[in-house]
Amino acid sequence: MYKNPKIVVLGSINMDLVGTTNKLPSPGETITGESFMMNPGGKGANQAVALARLGAEVQLVGKIGNDIFGKELKLNLECNAVNIDNVATSNEIQSGIALILLNADKENHIVVIPGSNATCNSQQVQATLNLMSNSKCLLIQFEIPIDISIKAAQFAQETGVTTILDPSPCINLDKSVLGPIDIITPNQYEAEYYTGIKVIDEKSAKHAANILKSQGASTVIITLGAQGAYYSSTDESGLVNTRKVNAVDTVGAGDAFNAGLAVAISKGSDLQEAIQFGVACGNLAVTKLGAQNAMPYSNEVSNFINKKL
Repeated sequence: MYKNPKIVVLGSINMDLVGTTNKLPSPGETITGESFMMNPGGKGANQAVALARLGAEVQLVGKIGNDIFGKELKLNLECNAVNIDNVATSNEIQSGIALILLNADKENHIVVIPGSNATCNSQQVQATLNLMSNSKCLLIQFEIPIDISIKAAQFAQETGVTTILDPSPCINLDKSVLGPIDIITPNQYEAEYYTGIKVIDEKSAKHAANILKSQGASTVIITLGAQGAYYSSTDESGLVNTRKVNAVDTVGAGDAFNAGLAVAISKGSDLQEAIQFGVACGNLAVTKLGAQNAMPYSNEVSNFINKKL
């Protein structure tokens, strides 16, 4: 067992601008919202913070702008014990932002403006490669250029590092993309986008997972919100149930899940145990507002799993 697994995250770093409102405006309509928050975000940074809070030694590879958002983002990462030696700063392009609206049902509606995230290049691939030899897992997403993420995954595959792909935001996928990926973790919406199957339960999740596997995916885990997560690998499949919680904000749930999954795998857990740990992390993340602010600590997850919370 590895007490403090070393994990690399290659991905986006954004500032989340979050507004809450009872309803979303119609085209041309102006409405009055309820509240506003500015929170550090970006799927890469979210996962890095979640990993650090779960006890991993985290290296984040990415890019920010030389602006007020960039300075705040770096400071927050440092405060959360994320190593940012490989976070580059662009003097030409601003930091990425995400515009997030939460409606009365606490469902999120997100527009991401990539900014400097979109300028990640071979420098970030090389930085990731340099970190592979001492790492157990690589986490990637699609909020930076896809060719950069996949090139890094290819290096990870060559060195025996487990790569976990959160396929968000949705893009066109082909077998060359999925080839070097060990685990892909779409949510229900993403699974439907990539397969054409509306995922609403275990049966439909199984159908969608089989399609993704036919497209080249090795192991598929489809997160199902309050229903838990369905998984399918070459050896096993099934549904991991979740516990009912009072959800207030679903923004960081997927990032918390992926971080928990990576930590558990890096510590030697089998796939089902790792998914159970990831589901618990996602459960806890939705009980707090924000993305990185909502990422749970390892003791919170342990207490939750042991039904002490």
